[in-house]
Amino acid sequence: MLQPPESRHCVLLVDDDDAVRRSLQLLLQSRGCAVRAYPSGVRLASDPAALACCCLLADLMMPQTDAVELLTELRAAGWNGRSILISGFLDDRREAFARAAGYEIVLPKPISQSVLIRTIEELMPRLR
Repeated sequence: MLQPPESRHCVLLVDDDDAVRRSLQLLLQSRGCAVRAYPSGVRLASDPAALACCCLLADLMMPQTDAVELLTELRAAGWNGRSILISGFLDDRREAFARAAGYEIVLPKPISQSVLIRTIEELMPRLR
């Protein structure tokens, strides 16, 4: 199980689909994560509190900016957290591009809840 509520880690969640974002937010919160959810990378990048979070879960394709540009921007601002990319449009080229940009984990949509939770749990101990 993820960290207990009193020592929760903060996960940045970015997905332009309201239903997907809310579903993932509720799932992560139910497992003990504090979640800062955003409808776009632009909104996340404009939130100075985002830099305090330790994990990014981002949809690849979003309006205005994509997840690769977002991660590059966060890194340039000094953020050094862990990163997970999700996408319903994955192919070998996009996955290689995302990994080259620094995404540690790349998951296809739709995401199995158990796979996502297991992935987050594997990353969280390294975040302490």
